[in-house]
Amino acid sequence: MPLTTVNHQQQWCSNVIYGLLYLLCLLAANTSSADTTSPKSISWIKWDQRPIFYTDPSSQKVEGIYQNIIDYLHSNAPLNEYQQKELMVNHSRFNRIAQSPDNCYLGWVTYNDLRIESRPITMIKPWAIWTLADKQEVFGEPDNILSLERLILDPNVKVGVIKHFTYSQSVLDILIKHKGNPSLIVANTSAIEINPRTLIAGRMDVFLGNPGQMQRKRKEAHTKSQFIKYGIKEANEHRTMLVSCADDKKGRQVISAINQFIEKDPQSFYEQILKFHHEWLGEITSSFLEQFKAQVFPIKSSSQFLNHRQQ
Repeated sequence: MPLTTVNHQQQWCSNVIYGLLYLLCLLAANTSSADTTSPKSISWIKWDQRPIFYTDPSSQKVEGIYQNIIDYLHSNAPLNEYQQKELMVNHSRFNRIAQSPDNCYLGWVTYNDLRIESRPITMIKPWAIWTLADKQEVFGEPDNILSLERLILDPNVKVGVIKHFTYSQSVLDILIKHKGNPSLIVANTSAIEINPRTLIAGRMDVFLGNPGQMQRKRKEAHTKSQFIKYGIKEANEHRTMLVSCADDKKGRQVISAINQFIEKDPQSFYEQILKFHHEWLGEITSSFLEQFKAQVFPIKSSSQFLNHRQQ
């Protein structure tokens, strides 16, 4: 083979190699540029559970008291650098995602070996026992305290619970203790809550549910509810809610940003949180406020938040 041909082939190979290296450098530069200019985001785990989250049928936007709190966090520095992404889940999917990286939620502590939590954000009332209003003669005045264990042991009462749901530990202990009892109706549902139609259909006499499950915004007009609720003797404690993020680099950054925002002016922050409560639940009673002061933050000017009609 002539020497000139070999030289031409070597030159051609060199040109191809240099060209490929150049393209790779351009690609790396563009990727780096995109990483620095693309907006940061937080993937928020959300679930359909009034009045915490629900999807408005007309606008298809997620609303609710927790959505208001998340929007409030994002509207202020330093969290306003992040875009919101939604991960709508049922309780089975929640359990899977909460053990994965790159997500946050507003709620109580779960999987604390895999997650990192913020300062307390708010508080929810204890879970409730829901039934039909015409069962008042059986169970007594609404909002009285009933023993969950006694209800389960009553052969005339069918008690509905959700399979594999993360109730408070005291409730879980009772459910484990009485597993297999015919009075326990275990709903194998992916939903976050039991449909109240099960009460109307007579498949259950009572079920465990969020205390605000039947409520929309307090200011919305609605007819008198056909459902009433009772407290649970074995689980009558308020629960502290906080932001929980996966314990990774982003999660730690988000939690740090939230804590900075709260600590900058905690009085104003928690006053706004209570305003959300009043707007959605109308539940700012003196007892709720005292619990809030003890578990979340000692609000100074408390009288403005009291709903005197509900004390």
